[in-house]
Amino acid sequence: MTNKRLDELFREVRTIRPDTSTLERNFEARLARRLYAEKESNCPLYAWSWKLMPYFLALIILLSTLEFGVTPHKQKDYYYTYTTGLEQIVLMAYAKGE
Repeated sequence: MTNKRLDELFREVRTIRPDTSTLERNFEARLARRLYAEKESNCPLYAWSWKLMPYFLALIILLSTLEFGVTPHKQKDYYYTYTTGLEQIVLMAYAKGE
């Protein structure tokens, strides 16, 4: 048993669209600010990691230059391998310690 008056009422209510323009204004800005505030309060390690990034980069550059400066014999072997194409001979000489 259907009630025609009730069906008409539901149909009319479904056609009404609420006005959400006041809620939509600056939604992205408010959301971004809330996320930024949560990030600042929850993870101070995140902020410190970005502040220490230049020091980590300097350390990596220093270690890589020391690596290439301390072991020049490996560079000569690699250069010889690339220029001559005799990879197996160079690897055997390197394994023997020559």
